[in-house]
Amino acid sequence: MILDFDIPTKEIERRKQVIRDIWNYKLDNIDHIPIQLIPIPNPKGYTLKERYTDKKKQLEVQVEKIKVLFDHRAILFLIFPALS
Repeated sequence: MILDFDIPTKEIERRKQVIRDIWNYKLDNIDHIPIQLIPIPNPKGYTLKERYTDKKKQLEVQVEKIKVLFDHRAILFLIFPALS
């Protein structure tokens, strides 16, 4: 199964560089390192062992996590504008 999220490569690299700059305190408006806690959705109730040993279950959980992140992108923008 191939999933295509259609995310531009330049945008991915830009976001990676922002994270690198934050950790190196290179951005002018950063005086501390923001920490983002991401809940991992598990609507089907898979155990940790199932999620890490079964590739299909792992993919399902990761796709759900991505969906949650994109659903909450507006909230993340309010908390961490430099990351959006």
